[in-house]
Amino acid sequence: MNFTNNRLSNKSNNILHGVEQYLDKPIFMYGSVQRYDYVLNRSDIDVDIFTDNEMQTSVRLQHYLNIPKNRVSRIILKIDDSDTVITGTKMTYVAQNSESGSIEFMIFDCKYKTEVLNFHLSKCVIPMFATVILVILKFAYYRMRIIPIDYFKNIKNYVMNNCMHHNKTATFIKYKNR
Repeated sequence: MNFTNNRLSNKSNNILHGVEQYLDKPIFMYGSVQRYDYVLNRSDIDVDIFTDNEMQTSVRLQHYLNIPKNRVSRIILKIDDSDTVITGTKMTYVAQNSESGSIEFMIFDCKYKTEVLNFHLSKCVIPMFATVILVILKFAYYRMRIIPIDYFKNIKNYVMNNCMHHNKTATFIKYKNR
């Protein structure tokens, strides 16, 4: 399992370690779990899994974590500075009776590994002012509960897409629940 400098809950650690062991594939964490704006037990944990058989791995993961069909979608990812159209599966695990945040798994064919990881890594190191904005935003949303979820998501996406030095973006489409 790749590492993060942020502390994860024991439950999240156990789930991620179990997934890695069950699938016999490494997992790659990205997003806020790799940055200073991660909020323990609130922020979701984003995970990439790369495999030679995306469909089989998706079904195995869905079965292992008992993820309902309405939390599984086919996706298309088009990174703006690339000609490649990447397809995959996205599924969200939400632990029952738990304070921990959700875990979002994205499963891709191995042939997309370099492009996907480079894109996701580009969002891990962000300018200090963007980090400060995200920390304040997450405090207002998670702790004070004074911002509606739609505003939270829109502001967060704006910061992540427009306040970076590289301004690397992608088009992401969920097109089908399985």
